[in-house]
Amino acid sequence: MPLDGPARFRMGDQEVELQRGDLLVVDNLKLRVPDPSETALNLS
Repeated sequence: MPLDGPARFRMGDQEVELQRGDLLVVDNLKLRVPDPSETALNLS
Protein backbone atom coordinates (compact mmCIF):
# COMPACT_ATOMS: atom_id res chain seq x y z
CA MET A 1 0.00 0.00 0.00
CA PRO A 2 1.53 3.37 -0.97
CA LEU A 3 2.21 5.98 1.71
CA ASP A 4 -0.44 8.70 1.95
CA GLY A 5 2.02 11.39 3.01
CA PRO A 6 5.67 12.22 3.67
CA ALA A 7 7.70 10.19 6.18
CA ARG A 8 11.26 9.62 7.36
CA PHE A 9 12.54 6.10 7.89
CA ARG A 10 15.69 5.24 9.79
CA MET A 11 17.42 1.88 10.04
CA GLY A 12 20.72 1.92 11.86
CA ASP A 13 22.59 5.07 10.87
CA GLN A 14 20.78 5.47 7.54
CA GLU A 15 17.73 7.68 7.10
CA VAL A 16 15.63 8.19 3.99
CA GLU A 17 12.90 10.70 3.16
CA LEU A 18 9.76 9.13 1.72
CA GLN A 19 7.00 10.95 -0.14
CA ARG A 20 3.34 10.31 -0.87
CA GLY A 21 2.99 7.29 -3.16
CA ASP A 22 6.32 5.69 -2.13
CA LEU A 23 6.41 2.09 -0.98
CA LEU A 24 8.35 1.05 2.12
CA VAL A 25 9.57 -2.55 2.08
CA VAL A 26 11.77 -3.88 4.88
CA ASP A 27 13.21 -7.37 4.97
CA ASN A 28 13.24 -7.83 8.74
CA LEU A 29 14.33 -11.47 8.43
CA LYS A 30 17.84 -10.19 7.65
CA LEU A 31 17.87 -7.49 10.34
CA ARG A 32 20.64 -8.24 12.81
CA VAL A 33 20.30 -6.49 16.14
CA PRO A 34 22.42 -7.37 19.19
CA ASP A 35 19.49 -6.72 21.55
CA PRO A 36 16.03 -6.79 19.87
CA SER A 37 14.47 -5.11 22.94
CA GLU A 38 16.37 -1.92 21.97
CA THR A 39 14.70 -1.57 18.56
CA ALA A 40 11.73 0.61 17.72
CA LEU A 41 9.73 1.67 14.68
CA ASN A 42 8.13 5.10 14.76
CA LEU A 43 6.14 6.14 11.72
CA SER A 44 4.69 9.62 11.84
